[in-house]
Amino acid sequence: MEHLDTIIRDRLVAGNILVLPQKLADLPPDEFVPLVRLYPAEHFDAPLEDKDVPRHKATIIEWCLSNAAAFEDTPSDILHRIAISLVAREAILSCGIGNGLALPHCKTALIDNPLELVLAVTPRDIEWYSADGTRTRVILLALFKANMPEAVSHRMQVSVVLARMLRETGLIQRIESMRDPAAIAAACAEALDSL
Repeated sequence: MEHLDTIIRDRLVAGNILVLPQKLADLPPDEFVPLVRLYPAEHFDAPLEDKDVPRHKATIIEWCLSNAAAFEDTPSDILHRIAISLVAREAILSCGIGNGLALPHCKTALIDNPLELVLAVTPRDIEWYSADGTRTRVILLALFKANMPEAVSHRMQVSVVLARMLRETGLIQRIESMRDPAAIAAACAEALDSL
């Protein structure tokens, strides 16, 4: 397996770094919708069937997947399935980490690589229902390949490196006001180098 820093660096390139449009940042955060109403054609297991999720999270996640270079050749039905996995994970427990960061993540067999990352910077603070009550400026979608023999270990190792990169290096504060994906990618690479 490639070194984790290399894998993360290869995924956090300008094409996978997005600036969320103002209209998405302005979506109302208090419209909670049952998963079964948000995705009526889907079947959810009993524990998820009655779960609500803020509609703006689903819209933002879907927009990020649709606009990231990592998924430009991905058929729309596959993108839809990946979005459902991420939104269903949000319905279980908010992936708002706190300190300005949200880390929506899931395991999926629908990606080719062991890891895909999409980073979005918001034009203003948005509500992601973080455990510490803070609002979010940086959203990092993390998709982990399911059904790999080393999946659990890999997922934990990547999560540790991502957390260190984002928190210990001050990266969130550095990139939260940036609007140039290439500059954000360079800042991410610098943060990885400093670990």
